[in-house]
Amino acid sequence: PIALAFSELMVMFAIEEGTARRALLVRSGAASALYRCMLTYPRDEDVMSTAVHAVYLLSKEESTRALLMESGCKQLAIGASEFLDLPDMLRHVIEIVNHLS
Repeated sequence: PIALAFSELMVMFAIEEGTARRALLVRSGAASALYRCMLTYPRDEDVMSTAVHAVYLLSKEESTRALLMESGCKQLAIGASEFLDLPDMLRHVIEIVNHLS
């Protein structure tokens, strides 16, 4: 689905180093769009794991954390951890919770 392509694109952008770029991504609505992707495809492992990875990368920047919290991404990442039985994803969810707490 397009949600997977969008999530993969967000990962590519979020991997790029640079606080300004990540902050711009989140301010431009990426966090709420990732939230909608996770909400629309809650049982699609590819979409969820990719979206969680993007949220994890974006949550590493202090300047983006408040917007990620407001978008609801933290709660959806926690929800995803209940059925994403992938060690890397669970680690990402733990880091997201740590970053956004």
